[in-house]
Amino acid sequence: MVAPAGIIRCVRPEDFFSHPDPDPLDDFGIASSPKFDLKLVRELRSGPIQRADDVEAAVALARLLHDDLEAFGTSGGEQLTDPQMREGLLALRSALTRLGLDHFEVPFRDFRTFKRYWLTTDGYGSWQARRDILDQIFEPMHDALAERESAALSSTLADAGKSEGAHGMASSRRGNRRAEASLHSGKDAAGLPKRWERLRDRS
Repeated sequence: MVAPAGIIRCVRPEDFFSHPDPDPLDDFGIASSPKFDLKLVRELRSGPIQRADDVEAAVALARLLHDDLEAFGTSGGEQLTDPQMREGLLALRSALTRLGLDHFEVPFRDFRTFKRYWLTTDGYGSWQARRDILDQIFEPMHDALAERESAALSSTLADAGKSEGAHGMASSRRGNRRAEASLHSGKDAAGLPKRWERLRDRS
């Protein structure tokens, strides 16, 4: 079931990977690595995923893709393949569009086109220059998503407060009705006849 609007379900970058349980071991006794969950990513591309709303999913996916592109452009050790990065960027673009944040665009499609991009934008021979290129693209996106996330959380908390207030008012009205009914029935709030209350007072 898709998460209701305004409901925050925390998503982490690592949630876009499937983790075998228990982790199978290869021939050398080493646990297999988590696999990028293409099914989940393609689900996000087509619409909101079941476990979270778009803003939470976009926050986590944007961070994952940013970090992996930075790894590719600097020390290496990226987790995704070129086709997986392409799928991830397409899903992120779709989520941003649904959130009305489609003005944030990543000017490359995958690792290969990212390298071509940095070679034409002063990124040649400098890891820091490549980090700066990615920061210029992703940091405003992270900030906008963080604002949406905060607004959604505030709205959720406000709705919860209204619900609690309505419950309290309903309880108060029920109490008033019971008290009013006791006056008409000749019984006290505990349900005892008034005459027993008077006899009790005399003793």
